[in-house]
Amino acid sequence: MLAHRQDGRITIAAHRRSRRERGASLVEFALVLIPLLGLIFGIIGISWIIFAQNTIQEAVREGVRYGITGGDPSSGTGLNAQIQQVVQNYSVGFVTDPSNIVINYYSPSDLTTPITDASADSGGNVLQVSASVSIRGVILIVRPDAGITLTATASDVMENSPEGGPPPL
Repeated sequence: MLAHRQDGRITIAAHRRSRRERGASLVEFALVLIPLLGLIFGIIGISWIIFAQNTIQEAVREGVRYGITGGDPSSGTGLNAQIQQVVQNYSVGFVTDPSNIVINYYSPSDLTTPITDASADSGGNVLQVSASVSIRGVILIVRPDAGITLTATASDVMENSPEGGPPPL
C-alpha cells in the first residue's frame, strides 16, 4: 500500500518500494511461466503420442475387418496389397511404407506358426495384421532425434468366401 501525504502525493519511500515490487512481480512471473510452459508442452507431446497410437490401432483394426471379408476380387491386386492399402488409408499418414505392415495367416489349430501356402486366406483361418511405425514427438527438447516406436496388432477369423473361392494373396 502506498503512503500518501495530506495533499495526495506519494512519498518518496513509498514510490521506491512500489518500483521494487514491480521488479519482484516480473521475477515471479518468469519463475511461474517456465514450468507452466513445460507442463503445457509436455501435455501436448503426450497427447500427440496417444493420438498416433489410437490412429494406428484403428487403421490395423480396419485392415483386419476388410481382410476377413475376402477383399475385392475385382480390384486386380492381391488381398495382402488391399489390406495394406486400407491400413495406409486409415492411418492418416502415420503408416506410409507398406513394409511396416505385416500380414500373417494362422490355422486355428496352430496360432504360433504362420501359414505361407496359397490356402492361407481360406475361411476359418485367423488373419493377423500388425503395423509398426517410429514417430517423433511434437516437442522433444532433450533428444530431438529420438523416436518412439508404436506398434498395433489386430486379428480375427476369416469368413468363408462366396462362390469362386478366395482372391489371391
